[in-house]
Amino acid sequence: MQTILVFICLFWAIYVLFLKFKRDFTIKKGCSKGCGMCSTDTKKTMIFLLFCVCMQACDLSSKKQENIDSTNFAVGKSNKPMPKKLEKVQMADTSKFEEVPNLFPNNRGKFKEKGKYGFVDSLFQIVIAAQFDEVEPFQDTITKVKKEKLWGVIDSEGKWLISAKYDKLGLFKDTVSYFIQKEKYGFLTYKGKEVTKNEYDWGDNFYEKRAKVSKNKKWGFINLKGKEVIALTYDGCRNFSENMAAVWQNSAWGYIDTTGKVLIKPQFDLALDFEKGKAKVKIDGRFVEIDKKGKVIK
Repeated sequence: MQTILVFICLFWAIYVLFLKFKRDFTIKKGCSKGCGMCSTDTKKTMIFLLFCVCMQACDLSSKKQENIDSTNFAVGKSNKPMPKKLEKVQMADTSKFEEVPNLFPNNRGKFKEKGKYGFVDSLFQIVIAAQFDEVEPFQDTITKVKKEKLWGVIDSEGKWLISAKYDKLGLFKDTVSYFIQKEKYGFLTYKGKEVTKNEYDWGDNFYEKRAKVSKNKKWGFINLKGKEVIALTYDGCRNFSENMAAVWQNSAWGYIDTTGKVLIKPQFDLALDFEKGKAKVKIDGRFVEIDKKGKVIK
């Protein structure tokens, strides 16, 4: 409505000016038609109309800027209005929380209420009700949760992928993790499929698609399918790093590759992981650095 009024005032002012200047240029003395266009009152009216136009334009500009500023305050840098779905968001009452999340991996942060854990999203809406004894941060779209002293796995909506029946679960790497049940280690996928039974005395997370395992005090490695790709013949071993793993045999450390081939024969008192093509080893009571062929470089 204000915009229409501005245009009407502007049009009338221009029209009056046009008629005045037309008469000024065509009739030098007085106004032959007696229309009064050149009278003092008419001039005052024209000035008043122009003043009204300017005031209306300034008012519209000011209100437009206020709208932009209020929009920026509400939703950040965007000048678009807030989506309707966000207008209906109701945040949880965090004053009731015993623990409030400050990290939101996969848009899920753990909170604690009445001694139990659940998850909220980054807008602090409860998406998984507080019901667990312990929880871990989300790893991609899954997380481990403890309920009634046993561990299982849920997805980001709270759906059980692995029911709570294990004493402990490891870190899922390449979709597979170890589990402990009845004091024995086995391996399973994040969907709950067991790739090995709980038959090992010890197990570890996967590194470079190999996990070290132990049975009857001997060590070896399995692959993601649970197959023993490196026989359990070693007295000890470290995890794989840069496709090489330190192994202990006959009271000395050496290195093998992911197929079990010996690359550096056991000869060291201690051997650490390879990093950037080098590894620290202890020999004759001192530490040195070697390359992947076993040659001392430092």
